[in-house]
Amino acid sequence: MWVGFSFVWMAHLYAVQGNGEGAYEQLRIFWESFCSPNGFHLNGDYKRRGYTTFHYRPFTLEANMYAADGLQEMLLQTRKGRIDLFPAVPESWKEKEEETAFEHFRGEGGILVSARMKGGKDCRARLEAEQEQEVSLWFNGKERKLFLKAGEIRIVDFVADDLSAENQ
Repeated sequence: MWVGFSFVWMAHLYAVQGNGEGAYEQLRIFWESFCSPNGFHLNGDYKRRGYTTFHYRPFTLEANMYAADGLQEMLLQTRKGRIDLFPAVPESWKEKEEETAFEHFRGEGGILVSARMKGGKDCRARLEAEQEQEVSLWFNGKERKLFLKAGEIRIVDFVADDLSAENQ
């Protein structure tokens, strides 16, 4: 009895839990089965793939927006000074040759975060603080505590088993 937006809600819940496989699968179902070729969310399983008993096609936008938010939660989570980089990405993203990256996501406290991950082990993050703040940056179970002044930009590298940081 689910409808299209049910899948993006579930993707978001999986992402917050750190379950990248679950989040990815729910977003895949949503985009492949509940969205028309032009990207409109049609709410019902109009392709009749068996995901719900509803087959109608009302057009809505809120699920598309929440799908984008669920994807962002897979890539970056910020809560009370803690910044988690790539906290809920599927294994296939970690194993690929190309980088998985995002730029200028806004976290709590007005911090702008950009990051690139390769191989699930190496990560480079760029933090830009709009206001003075202390943050705890996490990647792959490793933590780096930083104090940032307003306007400061900091680059942090997480490389395999080594941590390094430098100011820009």
